[in-house]
Amino acid sequence: SLSAIRCRDSRHKSYLPSPAISDAHHTLRLLFSFSIDGFNPFHMKEAKQTATSTALWLYLLNLPLHLRYREENAFKFTIVPGDHGPSMENINYTLDRLVDILRLLFHPGISFSRTSKYPQGRTVEGQVVYTVADKPAVRQALGFSAPTSELFCTACKLPIRDIENLDKSTWPRRDIKEHRQHAEEWLQAPNQAARDEIFKRTGVRFTPFLRLPYFDPIRQADGEVWHIFFEGILQHYVRTVWGVNWESDGDSEILEYWSYAVV
Repeated sequence: SLSAIRCRDSRHKSYLPSPAISDAHHTLRLLFSFSIDGFNPFHMKEAKQTATSTALWLYLLNLPLHLRYREENAFKFTIVPGDHGPSMENINYTLDRLVDILRLLFHPGISFSRTSKYPQGRTVEGQVVYTVADKPAVRQALGFSAPTSELFCTACKLPIRDIENLDKSTWPRRDIKEHRQHAEEWLQAPNQAARDEIFKRTGVRFTPFLRLPYFDPIRQADGEVWHIFFEGILQHYVRTVWGVNWESDGDSEILEYWSYAVV
């Protein structure tokens, strides 16, 4: 439900007004999810060759589900061609152009002199509330280090040597204020060597999304569910990593629970 998304406008008020409140200025508020992914432009038909192009697009969350993901309703921002896709940092040049639009859309918004329902004109404002991509793409777009780095998690600062620690209460949480400070430190570094040192120490580099005053990469670095459920990652963890199987006493109840959860 869009009403459950805690967005704030430039005045730190609820971004989506209550339907019971009349908007005298007829401002339309839009919410988007951002997606980034690489694909093979040759459809895997080339012999012993690999190529990756990177696509960036937005989906309008205000639309109902049966319309939201139709091709004609997706905003395809750009496709970055190349043999292996842009590097971790080079994607920033493309994201800068997108963020220029998103900053304007957030404040002061885009005004239309006339629409079909508002002949006197209307202002449209919007913001990105989710990043929907696999974890490598999320880390690239939002400026996090690799899952094999010292600070491997996008939500906490648990060192990789303690990766088997499953006590969530002991995980030191990332802080958005500190995150932005580290990203700015990386951006202002005098050379690449200094940037590499900051990135290794903090697990953070600058992303153009931090130019958006409302954006929180820690909370908005969600991975998409395709790989988790349909590509079998969850099944791998349950059956292989955790060793859960139907034959063991009590495990059948766990598997039955996960089956209902997935459905």
